[in-house]
Amino acid sequence: MSKKYYFINDCPLYAVTLSGTWDENFHPGQEIILVNRKTRRCCPKFIERVVDAGDGKCVLDLYYA
Repeated sequence: MSKKYYFINDCPLYAVTLSGTWDENFHPGQEIILVNRKTRRCCPKFIERVVDAGDGKCVLDLYYA
């Protein structure tokens, strides 16, 4: 399974909203890499839960491994 990188404005601690659908883009247990746009710092996270927020976006509950 390949890691996916997402550029965001800030690295969240517990949740993030990203574009995509849970069945095609995100699933629990998947590792994602959040990259801060300004600092280019990477924040590796795992998805704990995916909630469909509508309009092609998902809210992801995150955790560190």
